[in-house]
Amino acid sequence: MSTPTLFFLVVCLSLTQLTIAQSQPTGGGKLPTLTIPRLDHAPTMADFEGMKAASEIARQMERVDHFVARLPVDDIASSESTQVFLGYDSTNLYVVFFCFDSQPARIRARRPNRDDIFEDDSITVQIDTFHDQERAYFFGVNAEGIQGDGVWVEGRGIDVSFDTVYHTEVKRSEKGYIAFLSIPFRSMRFPSDEHQHWGILLNRYIARTTEDTFWPRFTTRIQGRLNQMATLEGLDSIASGHNLQLIPYFSFANSRQIDQRDAQNVHFKTDAANVQVGLDAKAVWHDKLVFDLTANPDFSQVESDDPQVLVNQRFEVFFPEKRHFFIENASYFNSPIQLLFTRRIQKPEAGARVTGKLGPWGIGVLVADDRAPGEDVASSDPHAGAHALYSVARVTRDFAPQSFVGAIFARHQFVDRQNTDAGLDFNWKVNSNWRTAAQFVESVTHDFNVTRTSGQGIYSGLFHDGRHLTSQMEFTAFSPNFQADSGFVPRVDIRNILSTVSYYFRPESRKLVSWGPIFKDSATWDYSGTLLDYLASQSLAFNFHKNTTLQVWADTGGTFLRPSDFAGLPAVTGYHLHNYAVRAASTPSNAVTFDTTWSMKKDVNFFPAAGSLPVSATSVTGSVTLNVRPTRGLTISNSYLYTQLGAIHSPLSIFDNHIVRSRWLYQFNPRWSIRLTAQYNALLSDPLFTSLERAKQLNGDFLLTYRINHGTALYVGYNHDVQNYDPSLRLVGGSLVRSNDQLLTDGRLFFVKFSYLLRL
Repeated sequence: MSTPTLFFLVVCLSLTQLTIAQSQPTGGGKLPTLTIPRLDHAPTMADFEGMKAASEIARQMERVDHFVARLPVDDIASSESTQVFLGYDSTNLYVVFFCFDSQPARIRARRPNRDDIFEDDSITVQIDTFHDQERAYFFGVNAEGIQGDGVWVEGRGIDVSFDTVYHTEVKRSEKGYIAFLSIPFRSMRFPSDEHQHWGILLNRYIARTTEDTFWPRFTTRIQGRLNQMATLEGLDSIASGHNLQLIPYFSFANSRQIDQRDAQNVHFKTDAANVQVGLDAKAVWHDKLVFDLTANPDFSQVESDDPQVLVNQRFEVFFPEKRHFFIENASYFNSPIQLLFTRRIQKPEAGARVTGKLGPWGIGVLVADDRAPGEDVASSDPHAGAHALYSVARVTRDFAPQSFVGAIFARHQFVDRQNTDAGLDFNWKVNSNWRTAAQFVESVTHDFNVTRTSGQGIYSGLFHDGRHLTSQMEFTAFSPNFQADSGFVPRVDIRNILSTVSYYFRPESRKLVSWGPIFKDSATWDYSGTLLDYLASQSLAFNFHKNTTLQVWADTGGTFLRPSDFAGLPAVTGYHLHNYAVRAASTPSNAVTFDTTWSMKKDVNFFPAAGSLPVSATSVTGSVTLNVRPTRGLTISNSYLYTQLGAIHSPLSIFDNHIVRSRWLYQFNPRWSIRLTAQYNALLSDPLFTSLERAKQLNGDFLLTYRINHGTALYVGYNHDVQNYDPSLRLVGGSLVRSNDQLLTDGRLFFVKFSYLLRL
């Protein structure tokens, strides 16, 4: 057993009892209750003229103040005064922030894209309508009037994919700024009880001092956010009313791309006018359950994936979902083992989903088909035109705050293959600082003319979060025959144990906020007991003001390849690994943010030249991200990723991989924006050392957006892609033959899409 793991176990055993007492908030652990009044009529911005309650309706509203900072220094009074007024009527919740500022000229008020407001001076109202400490709505606005909403999922963080309709106004003055929010009850889901009991947390972020301030007090001494909310009372006889939402859309596309479904007839396919009509529908039952239906969905406006290094990777790399239909309320399908990975559903023709809460029960059901498997094969293939079907059901039952037991069922069917996964899991919040979770999954796969196979997946984890000490231990195992066609399980036949321990000293001086060591170790075996890899990592991190971080670390470990992993190996072969790295990130001014990492490794060439075996290699990697905001409306995001794999004892490179990306976004106002993105990817390989082909790709993307809300929007876009494909369009080994340097346009797309939100 390694030193970090032993240290973790000692800490767990020795501090379990002390944690309960130490984690309680100083000055008493009882959370406040906020009772707000029902108003005779709706307030307006004019009722708060001069940053004061200037009318009778404003003076009727409940007022709270005395915000407390959580970051960069925990549990101290905010440097600037904040007052909030709250009230409601039969249709809306009203929240008005007075954000006083002694230096109003230094307020960071820009026009970023919607939901990208949280680095500006901004406010949010966070509401746990079921008061179950599992999920909470976020409704926010920055000092320029750009909205940002989402859902906070306890244990996972904020999910900004949630979009809804609410009204905001912002007014600047010599005293600071006022933020007025009117939140319709029909934009939220809550119990149908006559008397509501919600959780509430009010937040103001001050950008120039990086102060994250809250009411009520929200401290790092306690694990979790929603368990530190105040209770919101006084909401009586409210309902979301009739809540039916329809979003019909129309799209036009002109495209030209390489069609390589038939290896004997690779050619360019042109679609001069592809017209699509579709519908997204949403209905809410008793304010609790949400029914979603999509027919012929179109995802033309989806943001492209952030760049990742894909070369020399043995296992599948994870890319997050970005399509709205799949990511809204996705937390209802979460479980420790990811049995639903919706990016597997590439081209759905139709889909239906039910999500929500019925008392202590959480429910998630998803059914969707997928045209892609039947479209990605030649017309002569017997599977041409066939659809895959995905069926997923998830249910949880709360037994204590932030604690539940759950079950999940996931099935993928395509022609003669059927894969089914079923599992049980639980999450238990032991006390203010400790949490544990576990899951068991049984996998069964039927394939035509193939014997039925089954496998098991196991997960268990123990987590501790505190002001100084953070630690976790996780165990994961997948048997050799485990399969999850609907999920993301890139590696099976493994047993893995992972532990991480970090301890932060918090001097909280004018410059240094915190610093401390981080220990991490991991080991993986197969089911026969063969060691596959191990890693021991030690790092030291320093966190300063202005979101400045400096971290250095050193890793040592090894990986072992079996003959089953690589044909030609005579026996299990080990390769020693080590890594030395440094990372620096900062926001030195309102206009500039950067993040850079550099590392030097001893690695493995997993893709040697034909006839050769994997060998040890040297590796240098680096990444730089630079965000510049020269004006209120313009955001320029640049990134560069570099990877070099070199031969040991030789100046020659096995390959050099360069990824350069630049994204320019200009937000004219909250509705109009224009975005330009360019990305260049070059893999410069030496065929003497690697089977990876020399590849170059240049992609350009343009998007003009007019957006009133998440449903009513107009998109006009164009994408152009060129790669170093040989003009003959020959396929060898299932891949297009590449030229040395000649670039060929392999795809282009122009599209227009219009959608309109109807709320009935």
